[in-house]
Amino acid sequence: DVYRGDDARMRVKLMFDDRLRILIAVRLHDRFDEEEFRIEAVRALVVEQMLTPFAAAPNSLNFEALQAPEWLVHGFDEMIQHRRSGQSSVFYKGVLESGLLLSPEQLFVLEDPEALDPISYAAFRISAASMVNALLKQEEGDFGLRELLGELTISPSATVFPLLRKHFPAFREMDQGLEKWWTLQVATMGQQQRFEFLDRQETE
Repeated sequence: DVYRGDDARMRVKLMFDDRLRILIAVRLHDRFDEEEFRIEAVRALVVEQMLTPFAAAPNSLNFEALQAPEWLVHGFDEMIQHRRSGQSSVFYKGVLESGLLLSPEQLFVLEDPEALDPISYAAFRISAASMVNALLKQEEGDFGLRELLGELTISPSATVFPLLRKHFPAFREMDQGLEKWWTLQVATMGQQQRFEFLDRQETE
């Protein structure tokens, strides 16, 4: 069918037995965008982690106000894509050297990444993926990230930095600060991958 509109929509529903259900509606049509569906699937998984601490008492939540942070959704999606199929290291290295990398302050407040121009959108996704990667590489980073998501569920307007210091103790000990350490994650993603071929000049 010829169709204009969202390819995928995600919503949370409270069932009659007080169980939470996350639903994704997908519309298949002649211009279906696989990326949009994939991002909504990642969004649903992030929301699931946000809802987990409240599964026993779901009536206390305002579902309509629940929003997964865009930097987490796109960060996980970009990281998955990088690990699954691999972006060229030149892609990440170019963003790092261009100065387009977003600061943590810019990253955490961006609410509509799809409205960005293609270059800024790519820079946002790389910045977000690097932040997610940085968090997960902390000691017990997966546990800290789940705890962070639980707090964002009830305090979406709270600034992220105090929560990062609360759930990731290493950040409190960093003399160089989060931003420098996080930038190193981009540099790591910019290292040449095993699947990449050398170009003619490098081969010679």
